[in-house]
Amino acid sequence: MKIALVSLLVAVPVLFAVGCGDDSPGDNNNLDAGSDAIVRPDVYIGDCQDDPVPVFGGSHQTLVNHLGIASPSRGIDLDFDGDTDNLLGPLGSIANPYIDDSMEVAEIIIPMEFFGLDSDVDDDCVNFTFLVGTFAPDQDDDGERTAGAVGDTDADCNDWDATITPANATDIPGDGVDNDCNGMADETFDGTDYTPSTDTADYDGDGYTLEDGDCDDRIPSDWPDAPDHWDAQLIHPDQAEICGDGFDNNCNGEADEGCNPMITEDGVDETIPIDALGLTEDLSEAMIVFRSGRVEGGVLYAGPSRFSFVVDLEGRPMELNLTNAMLVADVTIDQYGLHLTDGLLGGVLSGRSLDLVPNIAADFLGGDENSTLLDIIVGSVGAVLSLPTVRICVPRRDGVEMMLPLLFCESNDDCGDMENYRCKSDVRAPDIDVDDDGVEIFLDLNLDGDPTIEAVDTCIDGDGTMVQDTMDATVVIEHCTQALDSEGNRRFVDGFSIALELGTTPTNLRGIFGAQ
Repeated sequence: MKIALVSLLVAVPVLFAVGCGDDSPGDNNNLDAGSDAIVRPDVYIGDCQDDPVPVFGGSHQTLVNHLGIASPSRGIDLDFDGDTDNLLGPLGSIANPYIDDSMEVAEIIIPMEFFGLDSDVDDDCVNFTFLVGTFAPDQDDDGERTAGAVGDTDADCNDWDATITPANATDIPGDGVDNDCNGMADETFDGTDYTPSTDTADYDGDGYTLEDGDCDDRIPSDWPDAPDHWDAQLIHPDQAEICGDGFDNNCNGEADEGCNPMITEDGVDETIPIDALGLTEDLSEAMIVFRSGRVEGGVLYAGPSRFSFVVDLEGRPMELNLTNAMLVADVTIDQYGLHLTDGLLGGVLSGRSLDLVPNIAADFLGGDENSTLLDIIVGSVGAVLSLPTVRICVPRRDGVEMMLPLLFCESNDDCGDMENYRCKSDVRAPDIDVDDDGVEIFLDLNLDGDPTIEAVDTCIDGDGTMVQDTMDATVVIEHCTQALDSEGNRRFVDGFSIALELGTTPTNLRGIFGAQ
């Protein structure tokens, strides 16, 4: 099972696969959460909204170490009607065990950087970013990860050089480095036993020779392509392991062993590489930026912006792409750094976004492997989760046109022509009217000719515009949820509210994974 964090438009194969989605590619400004924002886009905006947020330039760096879908009783008032919104909270009972498993082995790595945060009590303007991290990484793409305490690791001893790997059969004589990850450099092997090097020179000046057990005694000219943070003087048998640097600092044949970025109290100061796919094209800023928030009485308020992550459930990616996202969390700064606790991140999963998510539990929710999450939410899962309904007039049989403009009803009598129309009582409509033109409706009018398969094939915009799937016989060519309006904007942006619980622990960011 893999998980990906989502930057704003590209799915990343490790965690938050930022593929966010309902706004323009490369737009990380998020001052009003895009053209499909709810009313009151300035709810938390402060005077520092235009301040730069350069990667590694924040005053505080922290890592999400708890994430899950909040219970239905918890949420954020997204539409400012006085009630909390988390219609999809019941999905937590299905998705949270997968998310928990992935957090435990660090398949979800979501660092955050804060800018302009001067106080954890009161601060009138704070910007922050969400990034895509990786731990333990495979920076050199040799198929071997480092030996962090979390993840499926293979004990690479140098994650910055693909020629250095535990897969090597023997060491390379005379190059001053441990090539085969057995903790020794320039040793000899007679087929049975290893004999350490007898070289007594200290080439890197750290006080240790190859004979003493130094496993990297090189100087910069020996490795011209080394990353900037490489320092051979910090690699020798008595050096404490530096978590997250990708090197075998203590010469035991493993890099980053015992390191766990999800906890602070272990006394280890981990560093987290971030993934280039979570950044803008020039690698200068994160794709997901909250501009801006404020801290009042020790509580952070921020949004609206965008947030997205992907949970790959048994090879089927489930992307949760939240538009109009708002964050509320308690803030503390201690000796280790910044912590967010009791955090709630609320947002809207649009019909379009849900129609891109595969059915995550067909055995339990119904539908089949070709169904999407939108299909089953407006179908069987809506009943299972007791999602609220509206009543509208729909055709009684195939071949009858949908009644437009949309007619809401209480009984069949309200539909007038009862021979051709009936009052359908179990339509699961979105609870958040994002574009403020009336709620959108998603229906299965059986365009595929198979009444046993749940499949949204008809989308009705709040302004009354109906779009149906483009079909080739019974095969869908284009889903109605993907339709654009006359100005090229996403037409179907209304959606179902959801709230995520999150907490963070301080971290340090180092280097851009995939940038070399």
